[in-house]
Amino acid sequence: MPAKDFISKIINVIFPVFLTYLLTFNKYSEVDYKVLSLFLFMVLREVGFHSWEALLAWIITGIFVGGMLRDVQKHGASILIAIFTYLFLELYLLSHYNIMSWGTLPLLQKILSASVIGVNFLLNGAISIIPTILILFFRRKNEVRSLMQEFEPIKCPICGRVYESNPKYCVFCGAKIREEKDY
Repeated sequence: MPAKDFISKIINVIFPVFLTYLLTFNKYSEVDYKVLSLFLFMVLREVGFHSWEALLAWIITGIFVGGMLRDVQKHGASILIAIFTYLFLELYLLSHYNIMSWGTLPLLQKILSASVIGVNFLLNGAISIIPTILILFFRRKNEVRSLMQEFEPIKCPICGRVYESNPKYCVFCGAKIREEKDY
């Protein structure tokens, strides 16, 4: 795995959580976080919400990672790794530390809650791919323009046939249109 892909996966796991924490710092400032697990759970829960802070954190992450990767498939894989990491960590914190009385819930409610958490992470992760798609769209649009401007129509000196490409010989009369260049 290239270093750029590995770094993008790490950034995709860390950035949304860190940015969401920075954006929602005042929201939970009066909560007493004596236990690290409660702090992590609250931040991960905020990352999974559809608040403007969490969505902004996902979009900024998408711009940063999308600009670095410029590949929707690699970015999508990176986002899925982040989402499953968040989901695993949040479910671990819920079950191991019995946050929100998780241990007393019936199995069906646990499954439903885990599904809702996963869907929320997936929706926010989908927001993160939008900047990558836009970057690729505008990049390809500019590439097409530069390719179209590169070739000017060429006329055969013998028969006058006009070519939009850059051929060596005329298809109709066989005359040499351009000279070979030694590089």
